Amino acid sequence: MGKMVALLLVLICLEACQCLNLLQLQHEWSGWKKQHSKSYYTGDEESSRWEVWRENYHKIMEHNKANHSFTLGLNQFADMVSIILFGFFISS
Repeated sequence: MGKMVALLLVLICLEACQCLNLLQLQHEWSGWKKQHSKSYYTGDEESSRWEVWRENYHKIMEHNKANHSFTLGLNQFADMVSIILFGFFISS
């Protein structure tokens, strides 16, 4: 019984950490949108851009942890996939 309670407590702690990380990430997202004057037409568009931004954020953080000779950062294009960027630069 004691092992079950300990396992349950570990699982609760892990879930709490994931919620905290998600809240932190959402705070970063909100700050990034404000910094780059980002707004989206629909909730669906914002959700898909959030997913792209979140993936790019994690890629950037992993790269920067690896101690390369250069670091990456989030710029105004961090919520775009490469095909959108391609269209953005072609139309400019």
